[in-house]
Amino acid sequence: MMNFNEFIEVIKSKVEVKLGDNHLVECKQVLKNNGVTYHALHIRKEGNNTSPTIYLEPFYNIYLNQGADRVNNNLINEITKLYTENIDSPPYMNEVWKFTDYEFAKNKIMYKLINTQQNRELLKKVPNIPYLDLSIVFYLYFGADDNEQYTAMVYNTHKEIWGVDSEIIYHHAMANTQNAFPASIRSLQQIMQEFAQLANLEDFSDNKILEPPIYVLSNTKRVNGAGVLLYANILEGFSEKRGCDLIILPSSTHEVLLIPADNDVDFQELQAMVKDINITEVPAEDRLSDHVYLYERNTNTIYIAA
Repeated sequence: MMNFNEFIEVIKSKVEVKLGDNHLVECKQVLKNNGVTYHALHIRKEGNNTSPTIYLEPFYNIYLNQGADRVNNNLINEITKLYTENIDSPPYMNEVWKFTDYEFAKNKIMYKLINTQQNRELLKKVPNIPYLDLSIVFYLYFGADDNEQYTAMVYNTHKEIWGVDSEIIYHHAMANTQNAFPASIRSLQQIMQEFAQLANLEDFSDNKILEPPIYVLSNTKRVNGAGVLLYANILEGFSEKRGCDLIILPSSTHEVLLIPADNDVDFQELQAMVKDINITEVPAEDRLSDHVYLYERNTNTIYIAA
């Protein structure tokens, strides 16, 4: 069987043959969150500005599971099908040129939280603001359909073209993100009950109470929801309602868990649990932090507890 690099070269060659000479087929590495790198085909038809990105790791897994020595033509057909389904330019492409004007772009800028240590190389290239062991970074949000969101990371080159500093970008991103992605706090109990109903789990009882109660903080889209930690009055209002400080467990970049704090909490034990879950359950690209945070309602402050 082929190793991954050999697989990539075979796929690239076969796709080139299938699509013909009027298509440029390139293989590139795509850097994602936390230094995770994917390998992708970029395919562009002559005279077309759109270049769909097709990640090859899932196809390599299919190839391995098939146990074949050669690449099945069905794989090539699936890849070219993906290309033809995504060849049309997304609606926002008609306005790309406008994003060199900050007055136009500023209403599309959002922010998200990422881990500082795991994204050292990326942070050299993008405007960012440190926050605890995390960093606030920015992206342009063009919209979404049923399948995905259309976004683009904001790089230092954007900031230079716009002629603004990171604080100004942050000011607009904060307002935009809260408006586009409202906060959501739901009890884990409720989420488990809804899942049980959907899965027809008859043995799940509504009377099973989680102690201590755990709440899931995210946004209504469940994408980059950890950034809700920075929304105005969210933690302050929830902690006042609960009458206590809040333990914050960084579940992923998309959500965090809130637990009412008490005097008996063992933060070192919680941190060990967070580390273990990150390693065993959370995809590397979605990991936020191995630390445990505490929100102190008297000072309206989040700090690293362990």
